[in-house]
Amino acid sequence: MSSTDPATSISLELGFGIREFYHDAEEKSKIIVQEMERISREVRESEFYSQLCKQIESEEFQSKLSRTLGSHFFDVTMVIYALGSLERATPPKYQLAFALLLQQDFFGWITRIEVFDPSLSLADILVLEKFGCTVLWMNEECRRRVDSPTLFFMPYASKSLQGNLLEANWWPSNINQVILLTNRLSATVEDYHDFLRDGTIFNLDSFMENWEYLEAIHKCIQEINIHTNSENFADSFLAHLKDVTNNRYLHYQFYDLPFMIKMQYLEAIQNYTEEMRISLGQPSDNLLYNFAFHFFNVAPEIDMQTLLQGEEEVRLNFRRQFDKIWKIEEYQIVALIEALIINAWYEQIAETENDL
Repeated sequence: MSSTDPATSISLELGFGIREFYHDAEEKSKIIVQEMERISREVRESEFYSQLCKQIESEEFQSKLSRTLGSHFFDVTMVIYALGSLERATPPKYQLAFALLLQQDFFGWITRIEVFDPSLSLADILVLEKFGCTVLWMNEECRRRVDSPTLFFMPYASKSLQGNLLEANWWPSNINQVILLTNRLSATVEDYHDFLRDGTIFNLDSFMENWEYLEAIHKCIQEINIHTNSENFADSFLAHLKDVTNNRYLHYQFYDLPFMIKMQYLEAIQNYTEEMRISLGQPSDNLLYNFAFHFFNVAPEIDMQTLLQGEEEVRLNFRRQFDKIWKIEEYQIVALIEALIINAWYEQIAETENDL
């Protein structure tokens, strides 16, 4: 009777476990692929997609596209950030189907698709590879600096990640090669101004820096907007933080304080942005609610650092200090926010008692 070495036994069990894990992922991926094929047909046959095709083929869109692509018309990379997990949710399947249809149906100008999301499962990766997408293994934090025309599709990206992308390409030669498909930047800036006009429950002045990036670039953005008949999809992008002092709701991404810094880029670029909102019927599964294609048009001679408020060294120093703070654990961040809200609530009570 032969005995098995413990190390060998563990190795065999581990190997069996890995094979089972991979086999399970393969089976799940086959189901997802079937769903994707159905969803792709659904999107392609929808009124939403029909109207989208007309606007993408319009003279206005093609003019902006030709200006951005130049001689690279048939050599464009689409980078998808923040897609979400195909295995765990339905909307990412529609988002991916839409991206694949863009590649298939429009003049062949998108030659490759790259995808990154930290939530991707093995089954997700197998599906993406099945459809010819390249899965990125390094988290770029949306800081890719482009040297050729690139379409960034950011279905669920936070404002801080949008700010990261703008910040990484904060030169005319770079930003003018970016096409950004995401929720409307102009609407984000409008919401931010409403937020400031209504007041805040605690002092967020130190977090305002990155809001300015959106406003500064606004003049250079051409925004082609995507309309839908439903506002339900907005919940995919916003968490609502209730203002305990006056029952107001602040549109605020709860786990994303850095977006308050990055918004300076979103604000700064507003005046240089062409934002094209596409008129649509009711899309499948609220696809692309409040989305737009954003084209940037910054004159080569503009020093984009001058579009931002304050001195560059002060901004960089603040960024370094904030990065250190942001390394604390998420639960500590939540506790900090709760403490600030409670403190503001007590201050409000104290002021009310003093008035009495």
